[in-house]
Amino acid sequence: MKITNTLKGKSKEICSLLVYVIAATLITSPLAFAASPFQAGQGTVNTKFKSTADYASGCTNHNNTPTSCLNANSYDDLNGVSQGYINVSIYSSDYSYSSISCSGTAYAGIVSINPINGNTTVKATLNPSDPSCSNENWNAGPVTVDLSGTYTNDGNRYSSSGKVTQYFSGGTTYKSDSKEDSFQETFTGSITGFTTPFTGEVSAYRNTRREQVK
Repeated sequence: MKITNTLKGKSKEICSLLVYVIAATLITSPLAFAASPFQAGQGTVNTKFKSTADYASGCTNHNNTPTSCLNANSYDDLNGVSQGYINVSIYSSDYSYSSISCSGTAYAGIVSINPINGNTTVKATLNPSDPSCSNENWNAGPVTVDLSGTYTNDGNRYSSSGKVTQYFSGGTTYKSDSKEDSFQETFTGSITGFTTPFTGEVSAYRNTRREQVK
């Protein structure tokens, strides 16, 4: 599906230039979740919606192996159904790779972000035997994730807001008010295959008055 986004009247508050790259980052744009595999419902013409999406990601040992990476998000589609996705990947010192991912309504709410101060929680259990999960070379059994993220208070914070118009193939058009808040975080807690604390990034997206106008 081809999607074109137009952002008008966008204002940005950037405390400092954030240049932070992590493996398999899930999102780079306040509109990217609308074009992700977790496509929001289309709704009905002239009906207004509110939608949210919270993303968290990070890696340990960024320049060395073994390296462990986490990507997770919680979001709601425009039919009001809460969803979630989480992936844990481990790159071993012998360069072998293993990964487990889980998604669906059972994983709704696994990521929670306070868009004001960046405080974040990520909580989930990934079980290879769960039909909602898939894995590659995963022999470690179930993984329990229980993490807290805090803004590192070093200036790596980004906020933006504005009016958004989205054009979908087939002529469908949406308009909404969009707000993004992103933070560089320090994660502490417990997760199989990880050494904490480790650094990462979180992003909170809030779309309000999202309306299908065509």
